[in-house]
Amino acid sequence: MNFKKGEVLFFNKPLGWTSFKVVGHVRYHICRRIGVKKLKVGHAGTLDPLATGVMIVCTGKATKRIEEFQYHTKEYVATIRLGATTPSYDLEHEIDATYPTEGQLHPRVCGNVTHLLEHFVREKGVLSWEDAVHKLTLGPAEVLGVRGKGCLAAGYDADVCVFAPGALHARAAYTDPVQTSQGMTHVMVNGAFAIRNGQLTGEKCGKIITQM
Repeated sequence: MNFKKGEVLFFNKPLGWTSFKVVGHVRYHICRRIGVKKLKVGHAGTLDPLATGVMIVCTGKATKRIEEFQYHTKEYVATIRLGATTPSYDLEHEIDATYPTEGQLHPRVCGNVTHLLEHFVREKGVLSWEDAVHKLTLGPAEVLGVRGKGCLAAGYDADVCVFAPGALHARAAYTDPVQTSQGMTHVMVNGAFAIRNGQLTGEKCGKIITQM
């Protein structure tokens, strides 16, 4: 095998090993075998340390094919336990709580938007406020081709949310998923108040979009 010219290798990644560790071991042993200090080695897709399965490792000039392999169809086999959670949200820790699943709504049904703004914008800074608002409004409206939505402009439906960024908090939880979020002061739908001063008004001012 010509590892410098390029080879495509397949490894069954052991449980607990990172993809980086696999690549490191491959590079070390090949370099020792062929008597070189450096060798270009890369992998076509990362596997979680707690996952096992086939890893494609390329050497030398074959690393140029990594992107090609990444676009191939992949198949994953997993065992899922609904309603169970761990402190780290993966199997690195033991299950510490279980929740009912029959007829139970997911907390994101009521808290999805607030969670995005609270966690990924205010706390983590992954998105700016402007980018997040665009992601929730005009962005999807343009993708779906919905006219008259997603922008504060003449001729558009008056859908407006007024909120205090520092007060936003998603209260919905697995134990009680049907809870409104905190920090949303006013919500107008088609020009009428659905929420005013943080309280539901009872107005049913939405409409079904049948054409885009």
